[in-house]
Amino acid sequence: MRTLILFLLFISSTFKSFGQSSHTENYTPANFDGTYQIEIHNVRYQPYIPGNILEIVENSRRDHEVTYYPLDENMRIRILSRDEINNNNFQKLEFIKYF
Repeated sequence: MRTLILFLLFISSTFKSFGQSSHTENYTPANFDGTYQIEIHNVRYQPYIPGNILEIVENSRRDHEVTYYPLDENMRIRILSRDEINNNNFQKLEFIKYF
């Protein structure tokens, strides 16, 4: 029984640490929608979205400049800066853009 209680305490403290953020920005991983965009250069291209896209976005995001993370020769991720996201006039991007 004691082992079960210790295990439950460990699990609950683990979940609390996942919810904490070291950033002071207004966005969190839960509301990343509209803060990045998949740009595809070939309309007939079938996109592959990596499973770790949120990690890529967060690690590549800059404070003052838009960044582009290449996925392959036909695709890249456009990642808005923290300044743009926190701007009062911020408008969310479409998830995929073909051009």
